[in-house]
Amino acid sequence: MFLPPLYAELGIELAVVGSIFLLARVWDGLTDPLLGVLADRFGDRFGRRQPWVIGSVPILCFAIYRVFVPPAEPSAAYLLGWLLVLYVGWTMLTISHAAWASELSEDYDERSRIMGGVQALGLLGSLSVLVVAAARGRRRFGSSPGTARCVGSSRPTS
Repeated sequence: MFLPPLYAELGIELAVVGSIFLLARVWDGLTDPLLGVLADRFGDRFGRRQPWVIGSVPILCFAIYRVFVPPAEPSAAYLLGWLLVLYVGWTMLTISHAAWASELSEDYDERSRIMGGVQALGLLGSLSVLVVAAARGRRRFGSSPGTARCVGSSRPTS
């Protein structure tokens, strides 16, 4: 993972960073069913799921920027606050996207094919990001022992 070492390097104790991530994941677990129920009850002329997916985009963009590009001396409250916002945006996107995909057909077999395709493309995208990041890191840093081992990191460790 990239974020815990980054925030530890910026002055927050690693144990505090770990506790913050734990709290953020607990928050995520609590908001998943809550936002799922809200998404089920919400509906307008665009449908029940699309407004949640569209609404998640600006939240995710801003929160990702704030989490991955912190100020020079971020506080623990800064990290916790932006992680909570990030997880709300992520929940809005993933819960609504999965529910939307399962509502695209009345046929059980067709729904299974749709969800299988969604999962396969998600896996392919995740693997592609890792391969590209690893290739970029290898090209940029080579394989010398003093380079960062974190995929996506651009900071030498020594």
